[in-house]
Amino acid sequence: MENIGELLNRLEKVKRLSNGEYSALCPAHQDKVPSLHIYQNHDKVLIHCKAGCSPENIVAKLGLKMADLFIKEEASKIIAEYNYTDEDGKLLFQVVRFSPKSFKQRHKDNKGEWVWNIKGVRTIIYHLQDVVKTTGGTIYWVEGEKDVEALHKQGLIATTSPGGSNNWKPEYADYLTGKRVVIIPDNDSPGYEYAKQVSQSLIGKAKEVKCILLKENDISDWLDKGGDIRTLPTSEQDISTLMKPPQVEITETITGFRVHWAKEKLTINVSRMRPHTDGRITGDIQLIFEATKHTEPSFGFNFSSSQTRKALTKSFNEKYPDWQWQEIIDELCRQVQKLALTGEPIKELWTSEDIKPPEYLLEPILLKNLPTAIFGDKGVTKSNLALVFYIVLTLPWADNPLELGAPDHSVRTALLDWELPGHIAQWNLKKLQQGLDLPPLALYHRRCRSPLADDIEAIQKYLSELEIEVVIIDSLGRAVGGELLKDTENINRFFTALDKLNVTPLILAQTSKESDTKGKRKHIYGSVFLEYYCRSIFELCKAETIGEDEVSVALFHRSSNLTKLQKPMGFHFNFNENKTTINREAVSYPEFLEKINRQFQILELLRIKPLTTGGIMEALGIKRGNADMTLKRLKDKQKVVKLEDGRWGLIGQQLI
Repeated sequence: MENIGELLNRLEKVKRLSNGEYSALCPAHQDKVPSLHIYQNHDKVLIHCKAGCSPENIVAKLGLKMADLFIKEEASKIIAEYNYTDEDGKLLFQVVRFSPKSFKQRHKDNKGEWVWNIKGVRTIIYHLQDVVKTTGGTIYWVEGEKDVEALHKQGLIATTSPGGSNNWKPEYADYLTGKRVVIIPDNDSPGYEYAKQVSQSLIGKAKEVKCILLKENDISDWLDKGGDIRTLPTSEQDISTLMKPPQVEITETITGFRVHWAKEKLTINVSRMRPHTDGRITGDIQLIFEATKHTEPSFGFNFSSSQTRKALTKSFNEKYPDWQWQEIIDELCRQVQKLALTGEPIKELWTSEDIKPPEYLLEPILLKNLPTAIFGDKGVTKSNLALVFYIVLTLPWADNPLELGAPDHSVRTALLDWELPGHIAQWNLKKLQQGLDLPPLALYHRRCRSPLADDIEAIQKYLSELEIEVVIIDSLGRAVGGELLKDTENINRFFTALDKLNVTPLILAQTSKESDTKGKRKHIYGSVFLEYYCRSIFELCKAETIGEDEVSVALFHRSSNLTKLQKPMGFHFNFNENKTTINREAVSYPEFLEKINRQFQILELLRIKPLTTGGIMEALGIKRGNADMTLKRLKDKQKVVKLEDGRWGLIGQQLI
């Protein structure tokens, strides 16, 4: 292998760990939680499976051999030797440059033999003799001996420190006390950080400190491209230009941030921002040049990769050479990475404040600003029932036949439809409007094709323009995208996006296939997180013994972590060619009664008509003792009363 990346590309669920190692799913066994650890030790890649799989089995599953775990390195050869001599010209140590690009340091021992380290050796800055002798001129500080030599050939005094940008020592600044210094950093993030360290150490020591910020990679690159050293003095800038990051204004958007450089009149929109489990932060970026009113096409970008930053900087330097792209891109990446990992601040909330309980927009179904889900098998009229809710919210319809608590004002609602084109929902709504003898009403419908999290900017724009308060999502599977049983990342993205819309969502979902097993309670199809993030969940069931043009359904409240569970609700649909009607009815069908407890079963039966104890026993198939005990409890709760003819009935014909 050329590098460890070749192995990582063959593995699944790769994640970089804090210690520099990697974890991934082991291919040699059915791994669900990454148990394979991978790391590089010098010229070889080491792998270890915590489940006990042998390295031989692992590499075989990847189509590799054990020998492939060794990193193939090109033969190195020396291409330059840089002597570090003291004030008197005595050699202290050497920095050696190799091809492929790498550096090593060495010094001579008492026998005149090279020793490949500088332990115990005095470390100094490069060309120290020239620096010490300079009294009135300018000393250029650059990064790397190659750049020093490039300026030296032009007759200029220049210096640097050994070991590159990560090995600066503040004491090196002592050699420049009383000198005039101009810092020319490499045009990348490490180069700027190195230059800042140097400049900070020179404060109070150097006579004067300036900087020159190049558009090219470094001073050698600048010279190679025809740079004239006579222009260097006119390119000098105050050192504060280097020390202060570009002034930016940041505004949060629905899927990311808008970053604005006022001085440069540049805006960069960051959208679809996405932190990954392997530590990457990706998103789309779009550049808007305010002065010329030009907008660059949007493109994907990895904010965590130095390679993509360098490539983008190079591309824009070539396309727009008058801009300081290194500063802009580095600042953009710094801000995005910081903001992506910054959560909301802690708020101080007092119980003494006027706190309102959760509010219903549609009682007892829809809690304001909280996700409610209705799930059921295909064909149980979820979409039609949702359209009835749409009508009650929109009109609003206080005396609706479903006996639902309508809002006191019209709640503008939109249907986000991943299932069917708009004219289907429009036709179904028209049939309900005509069947229920209601005035015409508008349907706010959007046909959706991409997962909500990927389409949220456009959706949010439309919802905001129309002042939408409630959205009906039909249906959950396509709105989330991906594999619902396993893809928790897409599920998290969906609910995060939903939260940012700042509306009340009603989500229509399918029933899990596993729920078909007899005796198992039914659930929403997909990961358990789908139910976890919904604050209230209803199951919609259909009775089997119904004619072709009518359907009886029942809505069962399965879970809620903010309210009590609501009583079952029965509805009866009647369909014909041009009209659809719906009415509230008792939950009395056998397939419905078996889903509710005994007290609710009896109350539903009595809602239809009064019954004797024997009639109740026969209808429910229960014994006398069970019936007597349940009726006594209902009587104690003042739910039922025994009539003069011996039958049981509801007190005041109470509806549930």
